[in-house]
Amino acid sequence: PATGSSSTPRQQIAQALSGSGLDYLDLLESFQKQAQENQLFTPDQGYLTSTGHRLLAEILYQKLDATTALPRSAESSGPHETSAHR
Repeated sequence: PATGSSSTPRQQIAQALSGSGLDYLDLLESFQKQAQENQLFTPDQGYLTSTGHRLLAEILYQKLDATTALPRSAESSGPHETSAHR
């Protein structure tokens, strides 16, 4: 980073990855919004809770769906739609 840069480390990472052609998914804002109402991490070790894993899955699904990285199926409507959950 250049001396005197006012960008945050998150912005610097996003710019570097974007400039290299790599996709970058910043989860901070989504997790901060949900953390106000839900416990996303275990208090003792900081691992994701089931709610945190669910949020992560939903965010990843939306990102992959938006980039058409997911196969299209008439039966699929989200990360919770699997044959094991029907």
